[in-house]
Amino acid sequence: MENASKISGSVQPEGIDLTRSCYVDTGRVLDMEIELEVLGPVQVRRDGARVRLGPRLVALLSVLVVELGRAVPANRLVDMVWSGGAPDAAPATLRSHVSHLRRALRGAHGTAPLTTLGNGHGVGYRLDVRAEQVDARRFELTYAQARPLLTGTAGDRERAVRLLRDALEMWRGPAFADVADRPFALPEIARLGALRRAVRRTLAEALSTLGRHGEAVGELAGHVAEDPYDEGLRRQLAVALYAEHRTDEAAQVCRDGLRLLRERGIEAPDLHSLQLTILRRELAVPR
Repeated sequence: MENASKISGSVQPEGIDLTRSCYVDTGRVLDMEIELEVLGPVQVRRDGARVRLGPRLVALLSVLVVELGRAVPANRLVDMVWSGGAPDAAPATLRSHVSHLRRALRGAHGTAPLTTLGNGHGVGYRLDVRAEQVDARRFELTYAQARPLLTGTAGDRERAVRLLRDALEMWRGPAFADVADRPFALPEIARLGALRRAVRRTLAEALSTLGRHGEAVGELAGHVAEDPYDEGLRRQLAVALYAEHRTDEAAQVCRDGLRLLRERGIEAPDLHSLQLTILRRELAVPR
């Protein structure tokens, strides 16, 4: 009987389950040259080189990554891969897709981390890879490593900044970009997106506590441009600009945010209060 064990990060961010889906199959040697990337278009890399996958294999791999370390029944895979419109031949086609994906994932040792469980109508499939082989899991674990450093010395916070930047650099675009409209991927996409925003805020806070407000502005300006309706990021940008004595720009960031949110019927009293405090030049910021 195959043995599986969970990997957990040393620190778990609030509301984020870092142990979720991070499994290792301890019953076999897994090939570390296989890397799975889902923080952007879904990709497989073997020895650093991209392995080309067709759309069905991308969908199949995406499901298995979302369900990492858990057995997924074949009939459920058919529903998710074909989005509910599966032809009669889909079960046989799925077996062919699994075979092709297994070949794509096969490393130098000749094994592939894709396990078949059961048989007949009860057959299922499970993807067993180490957390560090999936960029989304590395992203989460890197964030977990950074968090305890934020309350430490200035040197600890400098290390946290480096780790947080490393985590954000793992993103190549929207998570699971190829299957972003598939129902099976939506909860995981939302979860990872929320965690990405949390990392951005944490990085800006860490830079500010170190007095590196100019760098915080550089980080936050791009993030706000990418996600202009994120009120929290916008408030952080306004505070960082104010700390850099760019009061007019800070107030404008607030005004722009209030206008955008108002267009969506959203009231933002905290952002409005911040704008007034900036205009009065009464905002206290860390130096």
